[in-house]
Amino acid sequence: MTIHNLVPLFALGLNLLLLGSALACDRKNQRIRLFAYLVSALAVWNLGVLGLRWTGDPDAALTWERFLHLGVIPIPVLFYHYVLVFLDAPRRRPSLMVGYALCGLFLAVSPTPAFMPGVLETYWGFAPVAGPLYAPFFVYFQTYLVLGLVWLARAYRAIGSSFRRNRTLLVIVGVTVSLLGGVIDFIRFIFGWERLYPVGIPSNAVFALALGVAIVRYRLMDIGVLAKRVLLYLLTSAALAPILFLGLYLIDLLTPNHLMPTQLGADLRSPLILLLAFTAALPFLRKLETVLDRLVFQRQHGVRDALVTLSKEMSTVLDIVTPGRTLTEGLVARIPVTQASLHFYDPATESFVPFARALSAAEEAAPVDT
Repeated sequence: MTIHNLVPLFALGLNLLLLGSALACDRKNQRIRLFAYLVSALAVWNLGVLGLRWTGDPDAALTWERFLHLGVIPIPVLFYHYVLVFLDAPRRRPSLMVGYALCGLFLAVSPTPAFMPGVLETYWGFAPVAGPLYAPFFVYFQTYLVLGLVWLARAYRAIGSSFRRNRTLLVIVGVTVSLLGGVIDFIRFIFGWERLYPVGIPSNAVFALALGVAIVRYRLMDIGVLAKRVLLYLLTSAALAPILFLGLYLIDLLTPNHLMPTQLGADLRSPLILLLAFTAALPFLRKLETVLDRLVFQRQHGVRDALVTLSKEMSTVLDIVTPGRTLTEGLVARIPVTQASLHFYDPATESFVPFARALSAAEEAAPVDT
């Protein structure tokens, strides 16, 4: 056991922590979902490298290499898409659609010899042998990471708020370090520089740490909501645990051992029982989560319900544009947020319609075209 073998485990732990923080927040938010997809891809990469460094069999190493590339291939386009959403830029652009098309193509060919015919053993462990399609993948990988970085750098210069500038700078630094680490990793096995240390995973850890600091220090996500979400899931899990253990005990009692005589069957028995019990309890779990959500987030639900009621009542006021403009401009200037809007309920359309909206200085600037 060496530090070299444990580095992917550390990076994997950071990625899983970021993934948990993303899933604990508003999962309906597109920015949060894309963040979770990106961190999941990084976690697959780290898990694959972890397995690769702990195996001595070339066939197993090839399997791990192909597995980790299932995480590596989507990273560039997911990062580019996340940057567009992070900056609230228009997402319907040809470059993004081409990126996802290339991602799908490389995912489809990644298990074939045209992409990776095998692996070779180097000083630092196994490395992939590049097939004829690996060079186009390398170009795609670097292009979309650089595109996202360019968008971030241009937006950074236009941001007036020091709070948002510091947050964006952390993301830029993390991405730059991760990008350089990825380039060194690719160069290492493409040109056969076996003694060069594979710094891709440590740079991945730096990227995860930068995002973690951005989350905690500069509110890339709401930590208060995150803490309450963690409490919510702990309470839900505690309520579900007796059901799962009871199901496990009953099925173990009613199922004779001779039905699963092999060791593999015995090993799979408990996971299958837990899976079935969890599936059966899922509808009740969802209802329990809703009840606990109302309890834990009572204040947020109360504020929301009060504002909805107020907005319905204020639709009868004649001059609502002026206070609406004052409210939205104040929110943008004082919190700060990128944009704020005030919606009122329209009985005619049975929907909420915008009456006032304010944008930050960065949002009012002309978007950068790619």
